[in-house]
Amino acid sequence: MSKTRVYELARELGIESRVLLAQMKELNIVVVSHQSTLDKKQVLKIEEFYRRKRADPSQQPAKPKVLIRRRKKPEQVTAEPIKPPTEQPPVPTVATDEPSTKEPSPEPIVAKEPPPVVSTTVDHPKVTESKQKVEQTDKVDKKVVAKESTEPPRDYGKVNKGITTKGTSKVKRSATIKTRDFLKSMDDEETFNVDEYLANRGVKNVYTPKSSKKRDIPRKKTLRKTKITTSKQSLRTVKMGKNITVSNLARQLRIKNREIIKKLKADDDIELNNESLVDFDSASLIASEYDFEVQSQVRTLDDIVDNPVAHDIRERPPVITVMGHVDHGKTSILDTIRKTNVADGEAGGITQHIGAYTVDINNKSLTFLDTPGHEAFTAMRVRGAQLTDIVILVVAADDGVMPQTIESISHARNANVPIIVALNKIDKPDKNLDRIFSELAERGVQVEKWGGDVQCVEVSAKENIGIGSLLEAVLLQAEMMELRAPHDLAPNGIIIEAHLDKQRGAVATILVRQGVLERGDFVVTPSGYAKVRAMTDHRGQMLDRASISTPVQVLGFSQVPNVGDRFDATRKEKKAKEIIDWYRLNRAVAQSEERDEQTLDSLLQQVTAGESPTLSIIIKADTQGSAEAIASALSAIDSTKVNCKVIHQGVGGVIESDVVLATASNAIVIGFNVRAHRNIEDLARQKSVTIKYFSVIYEVLDNVRAIMAGLLPPETKEVIIGHAEVRNPINVPKVGMIAGSAVTSGKVTRDSYLRLLRDSVVIHSGRISSLRRFKEDVKEVSNGYECGIGIDSYQDIKEGDVIEAYLKEESATSL
Repeated sequence: MSKTRVYELARELGIESRVLLAQMKELNIVVVSHQSTLDKKQVLKIEEFYRRKRADPSQQPAKPKVLIRRRKKPEQVTAEPIKPPTEQPPVPTVATDEPSTKEPSPEPIVAKEPPPVVSTTVDHPKVTESKQKVEQTDKVDKKVVAKESTEPPRDYGKVNKGITTKGTSKVKRSATIKTRDFLKSMDDEETFNVDEYLANRGVKNVYTPKSSKKRDIPRKKTLRKTKITTSKQSLRTVKMGKNITVSNLARQLRIKNREIIKKLKADDDIELNNESLVDFDSASLIASEYDFEVQSQVRTLDDIVDNPVAHDIRERPPVITVMGHVDHGKTSILDTIRKTNVADGEAGGITQHIGAYTVDINNKSLTFLDTPGHEAFTAMRVRGAQLTDIVILVVAADDGVMPQTIESISHARNANVPIIVALNKIDKPDKNLDRIFSELAERGVQVEKWGGDVQCVEVSAKENIGIGSLLEAVLLQAEMMELRAPHDLAPNGIIIEAHLDKQRGAVATILVRQGVLERGDFVVTPSGYAKVRAMTDHRGQMLDRASISTPVQVLGFSQVPNVGDRFDATRKEKKAKEIIDWYRLNRAVAQSEERDEQTLDSLLQQVTAGESPTLSIIIKADTQGSAEAIASALSAIDSTKVNCKVIHQGVGGVIESDVVLATASNAIVIGFNVRAHRNIEDLARQKSVTIKYFSVIYEVLDNVRAIMAGLLPPETKEVIIGHAEVRNPINVPKVGMIAGSAVTSGKVTRDSYLRLLRDSVVIHSGRISSLRRFKEDVKEVSNGYECGIGIDSYQDIKEGDVIEAYLKEESATSL
């Protein structure tokens, strides 16, 4: 699993990076910034702390108050009803043909003229017929009185096709009324009033008088809903690939290019321009100064799997690897633990492949990996050490430390795995424990009896002595390590053994490291994939589910996967195909870049720490005498700058295990009067392992010396090329101080370094930013001429100062 950065964990926990950094300080987890990486134990510790904290209500922090600025609500414009006139005008009458017995009334007062009546555009026969009925009724005795109202004209909304009647305002389009209903009402009533007709149907008075004042009209923007504005996180993020140019980084940070160049020059005194590449770590440091976060656009395997935040984190069983020299009793110890005798059924008593077994001790499960002991299976021991949690190093009490014992110690140290020493055959009379403890101490394994921190248990697999104490030591070590893993994430793990079965096809033994693998899942490796058709444990029992640290055999692979490969499982076939495509596109490039980065990083770390880099060598010769002679000659190379270490020597041609060991140890292979098979050479090119062939010993020594010298950085020396005296400091607007100087010796060049001396004391060292003569840029100024010299990022220049110009020359380092 790839390491997690602080800001990524903060995003998963839903908190700010600065809050998480403060909490990590209280948890004694030391990091530099929010871009620092965390290992699996630190992530689990932080997640467990926040899980407990969120489960306890008393630990919940008070929610911060959010200040919300709300806009002032616009004043509601209310319609004032039209007041009726103070004097009621007489009711107008409609004349009839019959004479009236009353005296004629005085001429009525004419009120304000109502809104203009828009005649209907619908010429319907029922409308005409209704009008005729009204006229006939008027001619009899009835008087049609115009209904007066003190209310203003109403806006009733939409009536079909805008039909109006006399004495009413035009009906506007806001409510739909069918024409047939309208006409039917006119037929049933002698007089028809639109107000009453619409009121009976629930249409409210929606009329609002228009205001003549512009300020009374509510503006559209005042009716918008108030929003709470926050800074957009995406605007504070820098997106980059593996590297980013200076100009692109400056553009995303919204700063000048020269500011980034200045910060990079402060760390490394190298020439930079706008197209120079900046790596992820350097970009993160610069971005953090401007409160930006850097996000990598490089698509990784974890991005494709897309695991959510783990919530179900439980204690997991430890994985224990048993290592040691051939015939020292590794399998016998496992047999005693499992109460089975596997060694008797194997040829020569040697384990032929990695076996994985689960043992229950004191209600706790332990997973054991048994690795072969002889040198032909070096590759398997390398893979075993990389996937284990604890190494049991078996040392025979009568033999002591042997070659494969030393290799096992190296593999465990490289994998950073704790060691528990099991001194087997303690019942033998010719044992010499002090000699064994001394030999282990020489290899960096200091047992507790000699004042170290490595547990050592005396056992006898044959007599069943000390096995219980050995298991107690394993449980104690596992408890100290606090091994935990998420159960609710997508499963993944390691292929620990694979072969082709004639009846069952490709079969692989896998070890689950995360999540729960179920039957029917798709398992994807760099070399192929499988739909899990069946799973069995080491007893041959069928399983439907396999939890963390459980070894199982899986059927269903399309082809035999490579031992040591990682596998990822998913329930969706589409996701499985995406993972396969990712492996296909990135396999070759990833292996090459990983190899180069490991080599460069290891050398840089050694040089930075003041340590001497080491050249590891594997020697294969035609005879044992030649191999020993070459190893002795290489060990005699005297150099305090770089070390030469022979990690393995043997007789015969270069084989696969030599290439695998060279890959794990970052070593080169020297073949003396021997060759490698073509398939082995192809494997070496794939693993980026160098194989060199020689037939003369002194050629071996000369070539190794050249390689050792190439591991060292080049030697740099300073060459003073001239001096200049400051005669007249000039302050140029928008540029700064310029040293008006005269070259007194040698010459001053544009690309030279400089020291500024005042009273023979160096007060500044830097670079020349500009060199001019009579307002023209020049490349160099010789003795006796005057010039203007600009000093990069420095302004304190006074008359009488001396500028010393020099160049840096690099040469190959010699041993």
